[in-house]
Amino acid sequence: AFITGASPSALRAAMMFTSFIIAKVSLRDSDGFTSLCFSAMVLAFINPYVIYDWGFILSFLSVLGIQLFSYFFKGLLGFLPEKLSDSISVTMSAQLMTIPAVANMFGYISTYSIFANIVISMIFLWVLYMCFVFIAVSFVPGINWLASVVCTFGLDIVIAVARFFADMPMSTLAIDRFDIVEFVVYYLLAVGFALRKKLSAYFISAAVFACAVLLAVSSLVPISITHKYTVSDESVIFEKSDKTVLLAKDTLWEVKAELDDATAQVVFDDVILTNDVAGQESVLIDMRKAIKKLHIAEKYKDSSLAVVAERMGIEIEHYPPDTDFDKYTAEILK
Repeated sequence: AFITGASPSALRAAMMFTSFIIAKVSLRDSDGFTSLCFSAMVLAFINPYVIYDWGFILSFLSVLGIQLFSYFFKGLLGFLPEKLSDSISVTMSAQLMTIPAVANMFGYISTYSIFANIVISMIFLWVLYMCFVFIAVSFVPGINWLASVVCTFGLDIVIAVARFFADMPMSTLAIDRFDIVEFVVYYLLAVGFALRKKLSAYFISAAVFACAVLLAVSSLVPISITHKYTVSDESVIFEKSDKTVLLAKDTLWEVKAELDDATAQVVFDDVILTNDVAGQESVLIDMRKAIKKLHIAEKYKDSSLAVVAERMGIEIEHYPPDTDFDKYTAEILK
């Protein structure tokens, strides 16, 4: 896990595997859900802020989905070969549990993920085996080079397959972001379905009715919550039900490139440029339909960027020197 960079998802896998090994050595029964909770508890104890990490959230939700739904989907797909039904059921289970998180993180979901995972899982299994072989022969001259070439070739194939499906027409499906009420209702229904055999029909019916009422009430009384998304290295997008603000700590070039890669169509009510505006005129022209109001420092009020923005009809506001951008952004979001 540390060799791969100690990401939350890698640490989650390492902690789960460790708990399985401890159970096996101590002659106790191992349980996937218990191991998942154990790894979450340990990681949160070491770093409580990990619960805000998208890698942590997606990793744990996907594994939880596999624990809750994979047997159900595998039963439905019993007519298929075992390896194929396993791959499809695991993919569907993980995707079902992560839909709200993925929707709020990216604004879209993958259309061909099931097919891509079937192909990639078959290839990656052999790549994983070759990685173990490479570790075993890593100190043997000549053979280690050949093993590394095979591993690299296999990984290139995996990446090529992923890019092939990503470049296909309609490879992504835009989806509205979930608010807090929709989050709660979605996961209550998901857990209720997973525990349907342990709960009475009356209890499940009452829970579904309560969720329907909660959604109806929340639609009448909209909840305004600010969502925060990191783009490029430091820039941040703040999104509310009625406003979207970009705090651009990098240049607009980096932000636009990342949004283009994510195929995200975002219209910003306010864009705050915190850096030197020189050389950003052309990217501003490219983003002219996505920016309603531009905030730049007072010293740039006569810059060519300001002139270009005014000619394109973009409203401009100048902020003073030594501006606290956190407070400035909070005021705009109000």
